[in-house]
Amino acid sequence: MRPQSLLALAIFLMFTCLAPRTASADACDTPPPPRYQAGQVDNYPNGADVITCTKPVPAREVWRIDYPSVDRSLTDYPAITFNRGDAVALSASGCVQSGGFGNTWKRYVDPDDGNGHLDSLYYGTVQIVGVTGNNNPQTIKHWIGPAFAIPIDGHLALGYVDDDLSDNGYWNHDDGLNDQCVGLDKVVVEVEINRGAAREYEDCSKWTNFTHNPVAPSVPELARVADLLRTQAEMPFGLPITHDAHAQAITHFQIFQDGKRDSNTTLSNRPKNSAEMHANRCLYYAHTPTMSPTWYPADLAFDKSPQKDWQARPWDASLANVSFSEFEDSNRKASEWRPTFLPGYCGGAGTSWRSSAPRWIEVCAPRELPVNDWTEKTLTGFPDAEPVSAEIEHSGAICGWQMKSRPSLGDGCVDAFREEWTVVTSHDFRSVEGLFTNTFLSGDDYGRDHNDMPDGHYVGVHTDVITHNDAVDNCAFLEVDNGQHCADWEMNVLPDANYRHLLARDESTLNDRPGGDCKSKHPTYYRLGNNAEDLLGALGIEGEQWYYPVGYRPEPGDRAVVRGMWIVDCGHPDWHGELHPASLLQSSYLQTHDYAPVLGATWNRPLRLTSNWRAITNGEPAVVTKIVVSPVFAEDRLEVDVWPPARPCAGARLHVEREALKPTPRWRGVQFTETLLPADGNPNHLHLTVTRGPYNLDFGGDGDVTNPDSKLTFFTAYMAWWTHDLESCPSRDKD
Repeated sequence: MRPQSLLALAIFLMFTCLAPRTASADACDTPPPPRYQAGQVDNYPNGADVITCTKPVPAREVWRIDYPSVDRSLTDYPAITFNRGDAVALSASGCVQSGGFGNTWKRYVDPDDGNGHLDSLYYGTVQIVGVTGNNNPQTIKHWIGPAFAIPIDGHLALGYVDDDLSDNGYWNHDDGLNDQCVGLDKVVVEVEINRGAAREYEDCSKWTNFTHNPVAPSVPELARVADLLRTQAEMPFGLPITHDAHAQAITHFQIFQDGKRDSNTTLSNRPKNSAEMHANRCLYYAHTPTMSPTWYPADLAFDKSPQKDWQARPWDASLANVSFSEFEDSNRKASEWRPTFLPGYCGGAGTSWRSSAPRWIEVCAPRELPVNDWTEKTLTGFPDAEPVSAEIEHSGAICGWQMKSRPSLGDGCVDAFREEWTVVTSHDFRSVEGLFTNTFLSGDDYGRDHNDMPDGHYVGVHTDVITHNDAVDNCAFLEVDNGQHCADWEMNVLPDANYRHLLARDESTLNDRPGGDCKSKHPTYYRLGNNAEDLLGALGIEGEQWYYPVGYRPEPGDRAVVRGMWIVDCGHPDWHGELHPASLLQSSYLQTHDYAPVLGATWNRPLRLTSNWRAITNGEPAVVTKIVVSPVFAEDRLEVDVWPPARPCAGARLHVEREALKPTPRWRGVQFTETLLPADGNPNHLHLTVTRGPYNLDFGGDGDVTNPDSKLTFFTAYMAWWTHDLESCPSRDKD
């Protein structure tokens, strides 16, 4: 069994409350006969679906299928059954005779098309009801690896993709294109079933039970800014639950927790926030929201059928039958967000190993002003909330009251030749901070509006969210609906209140443009701005998917910092605001437990950091921050901050580690420096500065960048956490 599977299963065996269930006693002992015996048919000289089963230990079955059927789009294996709560790990290897002329054998997993690329045909698939979807076979490659949980009873089905299945089998072996089948003949699929090993908690009392923490006396300086954050920044920071503390360079420190003003207690299971004042009169506040969009793995997120109907969290029994498109819809609505203080299987927004990262605020008070005179105007850096009136007014006018679309006779609202993206002010870059509500691959674009990926560009641990096969590079005349590299990666950010000016106002109640009738022709979206139903207050963020490698893409619920070109999208009658394309993506989440794919599998993660969290941090909660500088970054300087969890005590010490311990040759076109701040001996964050040489962007007829820098790639991730002991934190709450 693979080490990842052992780790994940050990976690869940430790947590499970019920004895594991087993399948029928005879199933593994008496596997079914082969579909074809050896020599029975020409295409399968050694037989087809030769099934064996062993039991290495009680409650564990290892099923092996030699020569699985590849002349069918789908073959059921009803003897290989799964029960709710089983943990299943898949592996597959070998080659297939795909028929035709020349070298026709192909790898069952990762077939080579003869040009060094993965083939869009000739690969094995798997279907498990409730996991891959009831009627959606998926490439088996996606499910090979760590164990995953079974949410409902079912059985195994395997399939094969080919344009002509009739001549497939295992006859007349050759080495295949690019010698991909040298030393490989038959396909072998192994299915390891650990009965009951992934049973989720039947009792979530550890997470849902709470006590009442008494409110501590306020520190005037900390309380003053906390009140201003609540009233002027729409940031409900909570109430203090620890007494004032001090440490090197820190003059005041308290832990806060969510609670209503003037209350005497707070609920103990809510996230803990921290407030600290340094000797230079700068104050730092770390606030974790109590509610968040529901996380789903971005490597399954695609807005075209059938992928948009795939089950996005198949390991989670309570959400097993919820598709990506359903998550996408609910994540737009803050009223349907989930608690951040519960793991996913207890109804929370995250999953077993990841949750929401805090938002950090830095403000500095002038030395000459007493505390009572501090206001949002006198505190440097205060994130003053902007009113709705700050949003873009008459965004339709920026688009000339037209939308980019194929011409429609009699519809003067559309224009096939106008720009699809129009800058709001100038071709400069703006930043936004907030929460990612949804991130996914778009399949509704026209390829000619996009940029091809340069040869050799790194696109991550997997290359395509649909099949994990190489996507088509040449997009000049394609409808981008099959996951091509030039398809847009779409992201929605619900901005913090101090970034509302980037949104376009809802003006749907206003009169139509003079002499026009666009409102009657396009009533669903007309003049809704960023309040359109696919955004509901979020800011659109876009860029070609090859700009943002898998492993470093943002995911729902992540803390967001994005930089991009501020535009109005003229391709839709809502005329909403976007940052498009995005030159910087920074996304952060909180890792609190070992990576456990049976309750939260994803390829889109920094592999070294997340897989080795406990060894790196000794089990301390850590914020993982992913950073991508995209090929449209053309500024000479970029500065970002990497923040840890809320500080647990005044004397805690910051630690930071990078995904790549040494610079990787894939990083090209930029230089970067790392500095721990504040520089007073007790830092609380890492400051990253990225610089580059001069580069000018060109803009085409659609308004988008036409010359992304093919020589620029920079993507990395950091893990930040605190260490402490009884000497540095003598009064720290031990729970």
